[in-house]
Amino acid sequence: MNLGQQVILNYFLRSEIASAARFQDGDRYSIWAGPLRQQVWSEEPVSSHGMPVTKVNIRTDFLADFSGTDDQLAFLSRVMELAKICGLIRSPSDPSRIQFATSFYVSGDNFDWVSDFFSRCALSQLTTAFGYCQSFEEDLPFKLDKTAHPELGPLDFDEDFFMSLFDLYADGFFDDSRFVGKEMLEILAECQEPPCVLANGDENRVVAEYPFLGRTSMLGVSHIDNSRMLGNGLRLLLRTPAPPDNGIISCLELNERELNEHTRCHFLGCWHINGGNSVAYSVYVPNAFRTPGLAFMLTQGMATRAMWIAESVYGDDWEGGGYQKSKEHKEEFVALMLSAFRATAKPKKQGFLGRLFRKN
Repeated sequence: MNLGQQVILNYFLRSEIASAARFQDGDRYSIWAGPLRQQVWSEEPVSSHGMPVTKVNIRTDFLADFSGTDDQLAFLSRVMELAKICGLIRSPSDPSRIQFATSFYVSGDNFDWVSDFFSRCALSQLTTAFGYCQSFEEDLPFKLDKTAHPELGPLDFDEDFFMSLFDLYADGFFDDSRFVGKEMLEILAECQEPPCVLANGDENRVVAEYPFLGRTSMLGVSHIDNSRMLGNGLRLLLRTPAPPDNGIISCLELNERELNEHTRCHFLGCWHINGGNSVAYSVYVPNAFRTPGLAFMLTQGMATRAMWIAESVYGDDWEGGGYQKSKEHKEEFVALMLSAFRATAKPKKQGFLGRLFRKN
């Protein structure tokens, strides 16, 4: 049994999911906590710096009959932007099926953390799907992707079971964000080194910029307070200057491509359209999921993702001049802004009093 399979076993042993119906098909396990199927599986380990690393995956069926109508795309756009530590993809075996997706890279160094967080994310996918089904099912421009259990047949929602899962978020839901303070300052210090082009911030938030074809993508790491829909916690938002060439379909393709490539970066968020004109990736983590060092680790992952989309998707080359080109462009921009500010800044003292107190 590899580490990925042990992570999945630990998920099955959790009290919240232990009673759910399961079915095994080869190395892939399917779980039913209602009519929507969840699948979990681990891939074959690969060597990374002499250490075996295993990718483990979570998929939860969500919507069926996706055909790309305007209503469907508009709905997916809203879901993508508010996704909780998961993304949206089209099923590889059936592109008309929309699924929630999360993946982890597990090794001996991070087994304990991944094992716990994998379970939390898997349960979070179930609660997210359940919430949409209960609140919006009649208004959805889709059918819910209900799959019968191979042996037990169609299953109904167990509302008591799902309501118990919402306790996952209850701890700290309305508290001030727990993702502030010393760890934010550590993130800021890390981001003030290459390959980051520019970074600033404080104990509440950090903004960092990374090379992107002579320009920069911008990463914001900030706390969330007073969020009625998500609860309080942490949000990381990586905004690129790249426009979505094919709208929401471009974002689905990015989610699918990242999951299919061995990026060694946990997939805990979603590519989406930010502000209607650029491609972005966001991760949201509630207070209840916080562990020491989590924000720092997620920020490192976002830096890796910034490199992946710039180089693998858009053809940049950070080491081959891309970093230096973006840095020089940013320095020129900052100098231009400072020059414009100085040219338009008004003297502190004007008129009679200004002349009276002006030296020389």
